[in-house]
Parts: sequence; structure tokens; C-alpha cells
Amino acid sequence: MALCGYPTNIQFVHSDNSQIDMVFDMGCRTLKIHDRWLDPGAVHYQSPCRPGMEYALTACGSFFCDHVIEELFAMVQGEMSRVSPSVMNHSRRNREIRLVRSKLRMMPRDVFVRAGSMPGTLRVSWQDRETESFLELHGSHAAYHVVLHEEKCAGVMAHHLHSDKVDIRITQAPCGCMQKFTPQNQKCVEFDRLDFHKKYFPMIAANELAAFFGQPTSPIHPARLPQPPLYTGWNGTTRNGSIWQVQNTMNPTFGGIVATSSGQAIYYDGRLPKRALPPLYPNDRRIA
Repeated sequence: MALCGYPTNIQFVHSDNSQIDMVFDMGCRTLKIHDRWLDPGAVHYQSPCRPGMEYALTACGSFFCDHVIEELFAMVQGEMSRVSPSVMNHSRRNREIRLVRSKLRMMPRDVFVRAGSMPGTLRVSWQDRETESFLELHGSHAAYHVVLHEEKCAGVMAHHLHSDKVDIRITQAPCGCMQKFTPQNQKCVEFDRLDFHKKYFPMIAANELAAFFGQPTSPIHPARLPQPPLYTGWNGTTRNGSIWQVQNTMNPTFGGIVATSSGQAIYYDGRLPKRALPPLYPNDRRIA
């Protein structure tokens, strides 16, 4: 609604009259919508949108039916046309429908935060509704903007629309929290150097004006997430996902050396900032 400049006061009401889906109350400038639109089963009762929909309706998880939002928006356009016929025409209807459909396609879904590849890191991932064929051909041209907020910024959870496009070279949001950018075909970023005593939550949207934010997770401590499993190799090293951890034999309590798949070494210690070291192996002997 706000995306296209329509009234944003919305009220879902119960009515025994199933023929009326919505009405605009001019007195309080409120759009009143029949509450059956909150029930996916009622919306799909007469016309399921895809095979197997009856199973999807009984399962918890992703909301797949963006067409419900598009249908509601089309009815809003019809109601606005009835109230103000002079401002609504065929061209505007089509333009707004395409805009809403595009924003919904890029809206992050299933936002998930888990422990990253090293202590003190968080990996944020999500999904969208773009087709695989489009992502394969053009997924590198659009970008997502991810801000990992500290709990003190919890007020931004109520934000629904992204502001203007942000320069991808900027690594810090205006609030001081860390931010990263990633192509649409990746949908995963990792944040490091986090404070174990603070809670964090992600806010994700396409890096464009008025993009929809995904539903953020609750703030969490990096230290309270389960760490990825470690696998011990024949030579005594342990592997954690895409990295190898080699114990510091001189002083095991100080951490150790992490050799990444590219052959770079990083010394890690909870009390010291990470610093890169020279490659552990020559190019022809890097760890796979």
C-alpha cells in the first residue's frame, strides 16, 4: 500500500457476508478487508493455485502464494478507482501490479542465522521467489543489502520498505552496525569479529528503493549457536566446513592457525583481532 501511495490504515474484519471482500471507509480513511483473506485454506477453497496445495496449507513454513497479495492489491486498486475514478486508469493499474510483483519476487523469505565458519562469526542466509533459470543467467546483476544490527537497533524490525540504493563500498550502516552486499544468486553472507556479549539480528532487502524487507529473526548471541561439527583428519588436524584448524602446539590455549581452502592462514584468538599470515602452502599443495 505504501509502495504505491495508497492509505496504509488496514483493518481485517469478520463478516457473515462472504460477497464483500473489502471496502474503503472514507470517514476514518481505513481499508477494511474480510478476515478470510488471512486464512490460506479459505482463499484456496475453490481454486487451488498448484498441485499438492492441500499439503502445503497444513504445513508450517514458507508462504508460497504471492498471488494472494497480488489479488488483494488488485482489489485495492478497484476500490480506489471507485472512490477516485479520475486518478486510476489502465496504465497505472498495470504499472503498479508489475511493481508489486517485482518487489515480492525479490523479498527475502526463510531468513536463517547460524554459526559461521569460525568462532565469533554468524552466517545469514535466505531465499526469494526468483526462478532458477533467471538466477543462472542474470542473478549477478541484482544485489541484496544485509545489515547485521545489534539488539539496541530493535526498532528497525518494524520497517517494511528499504530506503534508497546504498553504495556497496560502504561497510557500515548509518546506525554503526555492519553491513554487506551480495549478488541475488548467492543469498548468503558471513559476518565476523562479533562481540560474544551482544545479540544480533539481520535486516535484508534488495539494494533498491522501496524494496521489501524480509522478516528478521530474533536477536541472538553468536556464542549460543551450535558450532559446525569438527572432523579429525589422519594427520591430527580438524576440519570445520570449508576450513582446517591446526592446533597451536606452542600454546594450545592461544587458539591456532586456520588454513582456508585458498591456502591462506589466519591466526585466531578470542582476545586478539585476526591478522592474515602468509600462505601455508605453495600453490600446487593447497588444501582442497
